[in-house]
Amino acid sequence: MNDRFPIFLKLILCAMFWFLGACNTSTDNRVTTTQPNHAIDSPTEDENNLNLTIIASNKCPGAPDQRVEVGDRVIVCTREDLVLLKLEPHHKADYSHRLVPGAELDVTGEPVCDSIRSYWYWPVRTKSGYEGWIAEGGDNRDPYFICPVDESD
Repeated sequence: MNDRFPIFLKLILCAMFWFLGACNTSTDNRVTTTQPNHAIDSPTEDENNLNLTIIASNKCPGAPDQRVEVGDRVIVCTREDLVLLKLEPHHKADYSHRLVPGAELDVTGEPVCDSIRSYWYWPVRTKSGYEGWIAEGGDNRDPYFICPVDESD
């Protein structure tokens, strides 16, 4: 009898507030949460499962040829667009900073292929010490977002 009273009471209260949509008649007391979607565009079926792979070879289907290596100094080489310093190596990741054309970075590790957008993401450190991931691949306007610094200049 004691087990039924809380459920009975819950059903009565829910009946009173059903129009608010505030009741859940489930006897499961676990709390579930969802994380907000920070994507600018809505995900397609393929993008719901990000296919990120750390690739040791130079293969990232559809990505431009790599021009960067671990230990290189690179610059943001877009014509005028800012480039995002991402917190994770994929196109839906949040970013910590926007980098202006000409910003110098040090490449600190191996790249990760974001096979959804066909970009190589490289781990980098800014002159100010900020670390994150930056895409090497480009778009219709800029064939590359980062370019190696020519040490002979």
